[in-house]
Amino acid sequence: MDRKKFAPVFVIISGFCWACTGIFVRAFNTMGMFSMQITEMRSIATLIIMTCFLLISDRGSFKIKMKDWWLFAGAAIPGMVLFTYCNFMTMEYSSLSVAAMLLYTSPIFVMIISVAFFGENLTKRKLMSLGLTVFGCFLVSGALDGGTSITMKAFIAGIISGFGYALYTLFTSRALKRGYGNKTIMIYTFLFAAIGGAFLTDFKQVYVAVENSSVILLMVLLHAVITTIAPNLLYTESLKHMEPGTVSIMASSQVVMAAVFGLIFFTEIPTLYGMIGMASVIGALVLLNIKMEDKR
Repeated sequence: MDRKKFAPVFVIISGFCWACTGIFVRAFNTMGMFSMQITEMRSIATLIIMTCFLLISDRGSFKIKMKDWWLFAGAAIPGMVLFTYCNFMTMEYSSLSVAAMLLYTSPIFVMIISVAFFGENLTKRKLMSLGLTVFGCFLVSGALDGGTSITMKAFIAGIISGFGYALYTLFTSRALKRGYGNKTIMIYTFLFAAIGGAFLTDFKQVYVAVENSSVILLMVLLHAVITTIAPNLLYTESLKHMEPGTVSIMASSQVVMAAVFGLIFFTEIPTLYGMIGMASVIGALVLLNIKMEDKR
């Protein structure tokens, strides 16, 4: 199979799988598990499943250079743990579509970090993208409709999730450039994520939730496979053949699917301002990555 040819398809599928996250998060919430517990249990389940899989199929994926440990720690703790925790919190306090949209401010953060620390040019097109994103987030925040569309707590958590996602993308891209495969990146990212998240997790709450409903363990495994292992492997594979910004844009199909799932399963109807804000952010992402000659 020509993986380069199918890279865009991999991204779209990733977006669909990630959109399913909200359904699991809402189910976990009703069972007594919340943001940090869900984040940590997903990391542990993913680590266990991937370790068993690689021990059987590809033990070479465990090999890394010790000097590169910081890449995986960076992708995990300020990246994976931060954006996952804040994304789940946003889902708890707002609609699934709003949570997904705020997560996809990440390419703007990638741009800002790249300009500030990696010497990329700040072009007019990038400034326009930044302006559209700020405008879109302003509308989604509910500032024009009395704050009815989202609470400030959910809004701040959503913005932080976008920043964390940007860090995850940057660290992952750097690891790929150093020759590491997607399986290696994933196993070590979730190893560090599980270790780091353990210090922040109330495992007593997890125990109570499991005691009240044994089916939650099966849901944790399904959550790991459907919303983590499958989409992350596909997403990382696509980063081998496409630019990080382009991948982020195409994965924004998650926003559309999250809105659909929110409407179908939870009767979440976006406000007019919210819909305009989402369209503005998606437009900013498209503008940021369309192929054209930039002029300062």
